[in-house]
Order: sequence, then structure tokens, then C-alpha cells
Amino acid sequence: MSTETLVTSINQSSEKRNATTDWQQAKLLTKIALDNEDYDAVIGHSSATVDDLQKRLVHLLKMRVTAWGQKGQYDQELKEASEIMQYAPHDPMGYLCAGSRYADQGHQTKAIEIFNKGLRNVPQNNIQYKTLYAAKQHALKRYSQRIDIIAKVPFDIVTIILDQIPPKTLALCVEVSPIWRQKLLEYPGCWRKIRIDDFVDEIDGYHTLSRVCRILPRISHYVRELSLPHAPLLPRSLELIGSKNFSCLQSLKIRKPDIDEYKYEDYCEPLQTCLQNIAESLTSLHIQYYGDDTVYLSQILNTCRKLTTVVFHNEGHRRALAGLALPFDTSLRKVVLAGSLHSSDLVSLFRCSPNLRYLALSKSNDHIYTAIGEHCPDTISILKIGYETLHLNDVFDSDSDNSTGLTNLCASNPQSSRIIASLINKFSTTLRYLRISFPRRTHGHSRENWGTLSSFALAGLTSLSFENVPQSVTTDLPSLFEQCSKLETISLKMMNSSIPKRAFIAASQLRHLTSLRLKGARFSEESILQFLSAVEHQQNGSRGLMDLRLIDGGDINGPVLAACASIKSLTSLAIRYPIMMEPSDEQNFAVGLERLPRLQKLYLANLTLSKQSLLTISKNKSLKEVELNNIYQLTAMQIQDAFPSHVTLKFKEYDSR
Repeated sequence: MSTETLVTSINQSSEKRNATTDWQQAKLLTKIALDNEDYDAVIGHSSATVDDLQKRLVHLLKMRVTAWGQKGQYDQELKEASEIMQYAPHDPMGYLCAGSRYADQGHQTKAIEIFNKGLRNVPQNNIQYKTLYAAKQHALKRYSQRIDIIAKVPFDIVTIILDQIPPKTLALCVEVSPIWRQKLLEYPGCWRKIRIDDFVDEIDGYHTLSRVCRILPRISHYVRELSLPHAPLLPRSLELIGSKNFSCLQSLKIRKPDIDEYKYEDYCEPLQTCLQNIAESLTSLHIQYYGDDTVYLSQILNTCRKLTTVVFHNEGHRRALAGLALPFDTSLRKVVLAGSLHSSDLVSLFRCSPNLRYLALSKSNDHIYTAIGEHCPDTISILKIGYETLHLNDVFDSDSDNSTGLTNLCASNPQSSRIIASLINKFSTTLRYLRISFPRRTHGHSRENWGTLSSFALAGLTSLSFENVPQSVTTDLPSLFEQCSKLETISLKMMNSSIPKRAFIAASQLRHLTSLRLKGARFSEESILQFLSAVEHQQNGSRGLMDLRLIDGGDINGPVLAACASIKSLTSLAIRYPIMMEPSDEQNFAVGLERLPRLQKLYLANLTLSKQSLLTISKNKSLKEVELNNIYQLTAMQIQDAFPSHVTLKFKEYDSR
């Protein structure tokens, strides 16, 4: 250490001791005066100390303001500058820092306001008073030179900006000036996709559509996608749609709440008028409502005959999906139905929808499965049955327009193994994706009746997903894997049942396998190690295993983790299992993860990791997303500090409870 540095350190320590001594002395004198009831002395001693502390505080705040500005954290800089103005209103620095920052950010009005406040409070004989005045004049000059980009800049450039602005902000821009209003309302690109909620105003606690009523007549013929608001503005919104020119409207989303005050005449009649007005252009309708009053799906299809996509949720009326024996062919291609559907109406839907390719049903029974098995047309490629929550994106996430026959089948809680088996058998040659969520409790059927899947010719299957796997299906897995030689993804959510060793052997021979996800599955160390070793050394042009998830099950230990971390093809690895690793195993695991050249996503939970192992893992430059939950020995701060800023982090600290 140099002499100069040493002297500086000694001076700083001396100042710190002196400040502490002064504070303790003032505190002691004030206490003595208070005990002696000498209140004037109390006020005198404390006032001097408070003034001194305030000066020290302002001095520190000035240094912090400078530091925040250098770091580029301007919100913190403005916050600390505001505190300087509060504690030292006659000091020009707070006003200069805050005003200059606002001016640089383009907020000239705010900057001028702060400079004016400073000029009122700072004495004119202050050496920086002229600087404060000059800063205000500069802000005034910049304010006078503002450019109205909508009015002055070529509009083809303005449209590029407008395309990036959300409709909620555009709704406010329309109110800025007559020029803005005219140009924005004449640009179709702003209004192709609209949520009425973005235009709702709240006045005295009441919601109103006054703003949308003002601009809707000018933009209605531009709108292609429209979402209507919830209560209490839905009836009024329907009336607007029914009375304006929505000649280009292609998609409409409506949700009616379960509120008793909305009766048939409040909702259903305006809806019918609305649909009649847009029937010629509407191709997609998402309608969800609750309650006893209803509009029947058959009425909607009869009115809007160009519909290709329908998402129809009805949880209150048992006959909302009845009467689908239509005397004409619909244009339907994608359909989601949530509600009570009779098998005869499903058959009618099949017959009058020759172009139907995607179908999702939230409720099912043996009659529905039988109707599908006997009458499902070859045009349908994706079928999702029995899932309580249905989303359009979940069902229609792939395009199979060039295929013939059912390619994707998702079935939840099928009651009869015989019926689901016959359905799979019918489409065995075309199926590519098969997902079955087996019932936890069967309805009069033994769980042992499900072990027949390997008897079907599923040679084209590329994705297999089973949930709540019964023991009979578990036993059948080796034969199923051997038969499905093109399998790319396997996902098994077990009920703490054991996967046979033969199943791992068969899976290791799948040359196209890229994803294996196991949850709640028990397996031996020997079985998983043999599989991981085979995958690690796979050649012959195979892409290799890219996604591996071992969650809550199996015999996972240090060697297993080290084997997982040795698969060079992995891009995603997830492990959740309570295990206390030996230091050597932990280090091998960390080093292995560091060396995986393609690893982008990592999820670890309930493991032990030291800070050193975490730092080793963080050296992997390919990592993009990391989630660490309940990792023994590590704190949130340690996890956050270990990884670089470009890595998206999620973590949950270990809870010993």
C-alpha cells in the first residue's frame, strides 16, 4: 500500500471516529439536559446535531446521485435528487440533476417546472444560480422546437411507428388534436385488431363507452378482429356492432358473465342482431357465457354460414348444443365445444361439416367415444376429448391440411378401455400424436384392462404422452416402444409405479427419440444408467436426446446425475428429486453441466449444490433460462449473483419447514 493511500485511509478512519464521538457526545449532553429538565439545552444540543446530520446526509445523497447517473439507473437518480430538494431546498444541485435528467429524456415541461422551483428557492448570490437559469432557458428552447410527427413527418414513416403502438394508446392519441384524429382514423393499420375494453372510460365509478362511440363510426369498416367487454357494457357493445358497418370483421370474441340481472332480452336478442349484421364477413367466433338464457349453436351456424372457426362455451344450458342436424353444409374447419353434447348431435355435426379438421370436446362419455369411432370423418386430423379447460391454441397448434385421417388424438378420463382401444385401432395407421389421461378411478372397469395398446400397428406414432398410467399399461410399455420405432417424444406421468427395465432398453433403441419426460415414475439405478449410457453414445446420424425431465421419482443419485450431465445433445434438462449428494458427485455433476455445449434450459429442484458448484454451472455460455427451487445451501442472492445478465432466472429459496 502506498504512503498516500495509507494517509487517506487513516484520515477516513479518523473522520469516522470523530463523527461517532461527536454523535455520542451530543446524545449524552441532550440526555443529561432532558433528565435535568433543561429543555432549552435539549433543543439547543439536538438542533445543532440535526443540522450537522442533515448536512452529512445531503453530502452523501449528492455522491449517490452522481453514482446512479453514471450507472444509467435514472429512476434512482431522480429519486435521490428529489430527496436533496426536500432536505436542502436552497441547494441548487438537486434541481440541476433532476431538471437536466428530465430534459434529456424529452420531458421539457417537467424540467422547466423543476428549474422554476429551484430559481425561487436558491439564493441569487449562489455561484450556481446562473447555471440553473441557463438550464431553464435551454429547456425552454428545446420545448419551442418540438416537432409534431403526425403533422410534419411523412405519413409513410409515421405508419411504421403507429404499427408498434397498442390500440389502448392509439385511443388516447385520437384525442390529442384534430390533425391527429383525422390521420389516425384514416389509417386502417391502427384498427385491424381491437379490444373494446381499451376504450372504456370510468366516470364517477361508472364505466362508459362514450369514447368508442365517438370514433367507432369512422373505423368500423377497418376492424377485422374484435373483442367485446365483460359486464356491464356487453349489451351496449352488441348494439354498437349490430348498428355499424363492420364489413371486414372476421373474428369476434364475446364473454357473457354469470349475472342474474342479464336476461334474454338484454343479451341474446342484441347478439342475434349483431351476428346478422356481420354474417357475411365473420369467419371466427369465440363465445363464452353462463346462465340459463342462451343462443343455440345451431342458430349461430344458421345465421353465420361462413364460419370456419367456432369456440362455443356454455356451462348453464343443457340444450345449447342441440339441434345440429342442419339442412346445409357448414364451412367449419375448427370447432371447440364446452358443454353438454349428445352423441346424436355430434354425428349430425360430422355429417354437415365436410371440411372439419379440428375438434375439441370438454365433456365426454362412452356414447361420445362410440360416435367418434363409428362416424368420425377422415377429414379430421386433430381430436381432443374430455379436457375441462380448452384453449384454441392448445388444440390447433399444428397444421395438418395435407394429411388424411386422424393424426392427433388427446383423450382424458375415457371410461371404457374397449371403446378407446377401438378408436385407436381405427386410426392406428394415421396417428402421429397420442395423449391419454387415464382415469384415476375407473367406472366399473378394472385398471388392468388397458394393457392392449401394443397390439395395434402404431408404426407411424412420433409422440406419446400418458398420464395416471395404470400398471397394465406400464407392463405393456416395452412392447409399445419396440413397435413405435419412429417415436420422437415420450412423456409419462406415473402414479408411483415402476417402469420395467425392458422399457428403458426399448427406449434406448429409438433412433429418433429427442425428448423423454418422466414424472412420478419409479425405476432402478441400473435401468436409468443403462439408458443414459446408450443415449450418450448414439451415432448413425441421430439428433440425440435433447430434452430430459426426471421429476419426483426413480432412484436418482450422484452417478445418475453425472450421467445426465454427460449427454452432449441436451438442450433442456429438468431434475426434481430430494437428494443429498456427496461433494465429489456434486462437483462431477456441475462440471458436466458446464461442458454441455447445447444446454439452453436448466431446471433443478430439491438438490444440494454448493456456491462453488453453482459458479461452475454458470460458466456454461449456452444457458439462456435457469430455474432453481429449494436448493439446499444456496440463497437467492447467491443464485442471482452467479449468472450473467442475459440468463433468465427463476428461483425459490430453500424452506426448511
